[in-house]
Amino acid sequence: MKNPYEPILKEIANGMLETAEIKPNYSEDALLDALFIFQSVLLDKIHNLQQEEKMELKYGLQMAEACGKELRKLIHTFTGLDTVELVNNYEKNYEPRYRYEIFESSMNHINEYDFEIKESMATFHNKTFLEQIKNNLEFYGMTVQSLSKSINMSEFRLSALINGRADFEHFEVDVIKKRLHIK
Repeated sequence: MKNPYEPILKEIANGMLETAEIKPNYSEDALLDALFIFQSVLLDKIHNLQQEEKMELKYGLQMAEACGKELRKLIHTFTGLDTVELVNNYEKNYEPRYRYEIFESSMNHINEYDFEIKESMATFHNKTFLEQIKNNLEFYGMTVQSLSKSINMSEFRLSALINGRADFEHFEVDVIKKRLHIK
């Protein structure tokens, strides 16, 4: 069975490859987010090896712990950052996130919009725009999931935008405004 996150990981990886020549300026939280993803994939592969070798649970746990310690050491050696401190400081630089409790409406019609991809980025951290999105989602009885489907955007990307964890691109602002009738 294929992991449901694989298409999202592929989308992120392809996006990063397209902009590989540009320094991305990641935050320390982004390093930790990427590390969580990497560890999940790595531990899955470690588990596969342990099963193939019929390793006892005791030794498998020791192996996984050793892997974690080596990763921490590697990251500290090449970045000067301690992953334990990163975990303790995770999301302290972000404003509190919005919490959405919106119910799916059976009245929703899924419309797909064609749009032109624009090259430049919009840094759009305007809370009023985010509040308008929330209010209009509630008004139309939509969820983040149904909005993502209706505008042909991954739910992961849309959630990151709405939670202020990513910057809006111009076309994303236009498509969201069009779908939710925001002026």
